Amino acid sequence: MAFQSRQSIVNLPLILLLVYLCPFIAGDNAFYKEMPKELRCSGCELTVKVLDQMLIRDTGNTESRVMKALEKVCEEHRFSISEYKPQRIVKVCEFIKKKHGDELKRELVKYFSQSKRSTYLEFVQHFCLDVTRLCAGISHKIKPHEDKEDAILHFDSESHGFTVMPGRNFKMPRPIAEGHDEL
Repeated sequence: MAFQSRQSIVNLPLILLLVYLCPFIAGDNAFYKEMPKELRCSGCELTVKVLDQMLIRDTGNTESRVMKALEKVCEEHRFSISEYKPQRIVKVCEFIKKKHGDELKRELVKYFSQSKRSTYLEFVQHFCLDVTRLCAGISHKIKPHEDKEDAILHFDSESHGFTVMPGRNFKMPRPIAEGHDEL
């Protein structure tokens, strides 16, 4: 009997830890199910871009600048340039702050403390691919949306061309045959 109660006491901290962590684990799973991987990656990249724009203009103590920027980065108006709905990018941004906030702060302080920095694109790749893994396995080629959100106009920086992905608010015209018999 004494052995059983000692074993229960030993298991109690483990049980309490699991009960404490379950909402966080379930929340992460819900996030990954709700957000397509391309959206998670774009959200991470855009969050880092917005942070870069906020921090590049600011001067002073790097750590306090980073903390101030992290407080405001997930404001919806900052993501109006997104190809996705800003509300969805805000969810990604908030997830990053919640799940990877310490790493983001540390990496931003390290990056903005350097006198000679690489481009922010290299920082985006480092943070979104290597640190958070939100862009792992993502091809940056455009795929049509299955959930038919609003149309997307995408600019490919390599080819300098535009791609239009039709959505609810925009339909691509279907060209007619060369012959004018239909007219």
